[in-house]
Order: sequence, then C-alpha cells, then structure tokens
Amino acid sequence: MKLSSRNILIYLAAFLLITSALLFFLGPDFIQAKYYYLCSQEKKGQMGDAFGGTMGPVIAWIAAILTFAAFYIQYEANKEQRNQFAKQANDTVIERFENRFFELIKLHRRMSKNKIYKIL
Repeated sequence: MKLSSRNILIYLAAFLLITSALLFFLGPDFIQAKYYYLCSQEKKGQMGDAFGGTMGPVIAWIAAILTFAAFYIQYEANKEQRNQFAKQANDTVIERFENRFFELIKLHRRMSKNKIYKIL
C-alpha cells in the first residue's frame, strides 16, 4: 500500500495531536500525583521546572516536524506547478503551430483561387 503525502500528513497530525494531548493532560497529573501536595513550595517550583524542561524539547520537536511538513507540502505544490507550466508551454507551442499551419493553408487556397481566375 503506497501512502500519499496527504495520508502521511493526516497520520502525522493524528499522532502529534494524541501525543500532545497525553503529555499536556496526563503529564502534570503524573508528576504531581505522588509529590505535589506533600512538598514544600521550593519542591513544587522544582517539579514545575522539571516538567517545563521536559515539555520544552517535546514541543520544539513537534514544531520542527510541522515545519518540515509545511516545507514538504510546499515542495510538492511547486513540483506540480512546474509540471503545469511545462504542459502549458507545450500546449502553446502546438497551438502556435496549428494557427500558423491553418493560416498558410488559407493563404495557399486564396493564392490558388486567384491563379485559376487569372488563367480563365
């Protein structure tokens, strides 16, 4: 089964959403459940710093992955646009040739008609 870039992005977004939700909603409860209410104010500050220190890199990784995904989508869109421009250029060349060809046929018929009348 070949995954398209759209499916990959959907799976990536779902994974990041689930992971972020788990970390944001369950992370503080997991850290605080055992120690928070029994600790002094200083220990609570240290736990907050520890949680912030562990969540910071996770959020940075998520941001980096989403930035990469945005650049990849833009790269794919640019490739598609280049293909469309190349097709449009080819169509323009063919259309110019057809116009020139039919104009020459029209000119040839007109010249042929004039020669026939001059002979008669």
